[in-house]
Amino acid sequence: MPCNWSGFIDPAVAAQYGVVSFDWSNGRSMWSNRRPMDDEQMMVRQVAQVKAINPATHCWVYRNQAKALPWMQTVREKLLDP
Repeated sequence: MPCNWSGFIDPAVAAQYGVVSFDWSNGRSMWSNRRPMDDEQMMVRQVAQVKAINPATHCWVYRNQAKALPWMQTVREKLLDP
């Protein structure tokens, strides 16, 4: 579970591992300054970068399921739906 607050992890480095898990902290300085915040899309983009280098790397995206945070589009849509 690599973390780079300022941006994406180097996908070439992440692609060297068998399993990589990305969470909200990866690229936080990029997504947290956007409105609406797009953490979920950023994690998926990071996974796509890794898979493009090594399709055999298993990539996981961690979404906090204990607390609903609007950082992720799919969660935000549910929170804002009357």
